[in-house]
Amino acid sequence: MYIMVCNKKVPVILKSDEDMEGAYGMFQTGDECIWIRSNLELKHRRKTVSHEAFHAVLHFTGHSYLFDKLNYFDVEESLVRAFEFGLGDHLKFPPLVEKWVSGKEIKQ
Repeated sequence: MYIMVCNKKVPVILKSDEDMEGAYGMFQTGDECIWIRSNLELKHRRKTVSHEAFHAVLHFTGHSYLFDKLNYFDVEESLVRAFEFGLGDHLKFPPLVEKWVSGKEIKQ
């Protein structure tokens, strides 16, 4: 599965609870991919993928580097949560991701 962020294909990889260390999702800057907890409740799926996509936007536009350099993780997280709240339910994803966030079974 993947989504498009800043004209780049960003893999969305479903991970176990153990891999996720309690998080719903994570944007991996090194691999430029999104990890999502595979058994995430349906009500959290779309917003979590959206949330991580917003982190990816900040990464690809160089803004997350600025926040890292200034040690402003809380500022980045606040911005991402604002976008998630305002837009998270309204984003549309490629068919396979749409299928998963809608609660349908997928084969990876």
